[in-house]
Amino acid sequence: MQKQIIGLLLVVAAATGVYFYFVNSRTCDKPPQSPTNQALIIGKWKTAVIEPAIDSAEGTYLYNFLNSGKMLRSTNDTTKPDTIFYNWNQTAASILMKLGEDSIEKEFVITKLNTDTLQWQTPTKVMVTLLKLRDK
Repeated sequence: MQKQIIGLLLVVAAATGVYFYFVNSRTCDKPPQSPTNQALIIGKWKTAVIEPAIDSAEGTYLYNFLNSGKMLRSTNDTTKPDTIFYNWNQTAASILMKLGEDSIEKEFVITKLNTDTLQWQTPTKVMVTLLKLRDK
């Protein structure tokens, strides 16, 4: 009788382990984007929130993502923009960016992307939220 109870407990423990394995494998860190969402990044964006907060004069930028793999970044419409090259990494839901041809690429993890909000985490763990600018 004791062997039957121990056997039953082992079967229940194994079934519980299998259940939690499959439940966690479905909900673990999967990229929030689908391939079609890559097109949502194209257009003009403005910095809305930077967390943790840094000097506000340093963190306010306008971004213009182009289809060509270039992003133009400026502090306002009248200044000459910096050209930043970007490459979409679909498997990691991230963007690889570099300032100029000879600089080192840095990976920015996309945490949110929809029609009006783009949020990424920098390599230094700063969370940047951008809002889409609408054409007037």
